[in-house]
Amino acid sequence: MVETKQSPAKRRWKAVCRRRRGRPRASYQSLNQLASSGAAAREQRQTRAAIVEDAEQRQTQAAIVEDAEQQQTQAAIVEDATFMTVCSNCKTIYEYHSPVLGKPIRCRHCREVFVAERTTLSTELGGDDLSVISSSSQVGDISTPISASPVRLQMDELNSNDPRRTENHGTTNCGELKTGLSSEDLADQNFNQERPMVNRPPVGDEYFKQGLRFMVNGFFSLAKAAKPEQLPQLMSYGKIILRNFADLGIADSGFGAHLNSLQQQAADVASRESLASSSKASHDSLVDLLRATERETFEARQKKAAIDGEISDCTRQVERKEASLAEAKEREEMARIARIQVEEELEGEKVKLIVAEASSEKAAHDLVGKEEASAKAKKKVSRAEEELQVHMEALKESKAKWTTLCLQEPNSQD
Repeated sequence: MVETKQSPAKRRWKAVCRRRRGRPRASYQSLNQLASSGAAAREQRQTRAAIVEDAEQRQTQAAIVEDAEQQQTQAAIVEDATFMTVCSNCKTIYEYHSPVLGKPIRCRHCREVFVAERTTLSTELGGDDLSVISSSSQVGDISTPISASPVRLQMDELNSNDPRRTENHGTTNCGELKTGLSSEDLADQNFNQERPMVNRPPVGDEYFKQGLRFMVNGFFSLAKAAKPEQLPQLMSYGKIILRNFADLGIADSGFGAHLNSLQQQAADVASRESLASSSKASHDSLVDLLRATERETFEARQKKAAIDGEISDCTRQVERKEASLAEAKEREEMARIARIQVEEELEGEKVKLIVAEASSEKAAHDLVGKEEASAKAKKKVSRAEEELQVHMEALKESKAKWTTLCLQEPNSQD
């Protein structure tokens, strides 16, 4: 390639073209696609943020309500806190409020003084042991001021044959029950603790008491396998038993408190089930929200990956087109330079042609002169040839004469 001198304006234009070739260019369609995809992504992010914020607010409100309910429950428990204690001498069970804990008290059964200490007892009803209830319940009372759960005692050192079990039936308060008694013995005690052994009722009342004993045993058997949903049935049976206690003049040894405890526990179970169901519903909604968010995130990730792939393809296409355009511009520039060179060479050749034509005309004129001179020279040559031939013939004759003269003998001369 022949380098040609370029003007400053042309050099500046080429520099601008080189700078423009270095910039990435995008089509209007790709720009519109990118703008629409960015707006859709922003919209999805805003929607997900609003959904997550709403879920967090609901979860926070549920946590606040649950904390308030727990605080109320704990406050109620603290206000009505009671404990069980056992006489160290006769093993009689008592139930007291928390302020009495650690103080010396006198047993109302054996009249011995002991320190009120908290005793941990099993909480299973029925079986072969006694269910000990609060001593403040009365006949037919369902809502007693001191509500304690029924307690099953297991003390092997005491049994139903203890002579102290029947020595003071007329003076023992309700709830001051001995250990080692079964659920059947509880019914026996309800029937026998009201009056001394010497004043037993007629035999006819024993049949009613025996039937009532069967009712109590049946109640405890039913309560063992009962569910909180069966509370109305248990309460109906319990009220029938309490009415029979009142009709027969039998002191309640804690059966009313037991019914009250069942009612309170069933209400607690219902409230807990309600809280659990609401918590489960909230959890399920949050799980559904999480799954929907994860699904939307996965779809957005796939969409972003597809858009990134399109951007990569568009970038490669743009790079290829820019390279092709640069090559075309370079070829165009080279063609332009070659065209300029060819035009310059053409101008030179035209000048040379004009000079050659002028030289050709001059040469033609000279050729005519030369031809005329050649014709004249040819004529002169022909004349000279004729003269030469004449002279050659004359020379030949002269030589012949010379030879003839030379060959003549001298004697022949005169």
